[in-house]
Amino acid sequence: MWRDRRGYNLKQEVGKMFRKSLMVLMFGMFMAGGTGPGVLAWEIPLEWLVARSDAIVTGEVITEKVIQDGKNFYTIYTVTVDRTLLGDRTKTVQFRLFGGELPGQGGCWYSHRPVIKKGENIVIMLRNHSDQPVVGDDQGKFTISADNRIRETGEELTDFLDRIQEISLRVRS
Repeated sequence: MWRDRRGYNLKQEVGKMFRKSLMVLMFGMFMAGGTGPGVLAWEIPLEWLVARSDAIVTGEVITEKVIQDGKNFYTIYTVTVDRTLLGDRTKTVQFRLFGGELPGQGGCWYSHRPVIKKGENIVIMLRNHSDQPVVGDDQGKFTISADNRIRETGEELTDFLDRIQEISLRVRS
């Protein structure tokens, strides 16, 4: 039996500490509203996302194609670019994310993968030559609603884009 100098049973003490830690974690999750995506994630500051981006564009997702490479599934997205805030100006941007699903063949997903749908208008922050091209995973993609607001922040689209350009000028000078 493991005992310290004072005679405490260390195995029991570690068990008590683990149970207390688990209770605190569960209470925190309860207070935060559940166990859904983002509950245990930290919000990444917009400054951090912009500083690590090679390209920031707005546009509509026009294609979403899932491919299988061995046991891995990938989704290739194509976005028609309406506005380029950072990076080379192009008519379209294409990027590949790990995960996806093929009917009848299965698929896979990973946590914090951005949810991107064909027909959706988005602001996307990308980095070149990366296995994870969306900066900050799900926090580097913003959905533009029909009333020209950013769904994730509630901001007007123009105010949000102005803020990104302001940050970009500041962090890149």
